[in-house]
Amino acid sequence: MEKKILIVCTGNTCRSPMAEGILEKMAEERGLLLDVFSAGTAANEGDEAAEQAVEVLKEKEIDLSGHQAKPLNEEMIKEADLILVMTERHREAVRLLIPQAEEKIRLLHMEDPFGQTVKVYRRCAEKLEKDLAGILSELEKEENGSSRKKGT
Repeated sequence: MEKKILIVCTGNTCRSPMAEGILEKMAEERGLLLDVFSAGTAANEGDEAAEQAVEVLKEKEIDLSGHQAKPLNEEMIKEADLILVMTERHREAVRLLIPQAEEKIRLLHMEDPFGQTVKVYRRCAEKLEKDLAGILSELEKEENGSSRKKGT
């Protein structure tokens, strides 16, 4: 079954689109069916991904050039099976819209690289890769567990 994963940051131009691209690529490489999408708590509809984010992910063969920012809304939260937030403030923003979503939220503890150097964005991408690999491993275990239950 395809899981829907929402990734939330502030402007939806740095962290969340980077995480979206990284997670999609990792899931594809592992053969996992995921529907990954991102949004920002203060996003301006249609903003492009930060130049540094595009550059860093291009190095990883991930294309962010077509990304357009989307503001977080209730429908996105309801649709998601899992919500990854970058900070405690993002968690609070999700809870303000839909308090019952708390059980779906995972905090990544990612500081905002906006306006900083490519080097800072690279560190951000490396941390995202590490954190998202752990989350994917958990999702694989869940998937394998539910597959075994169905087969018995």
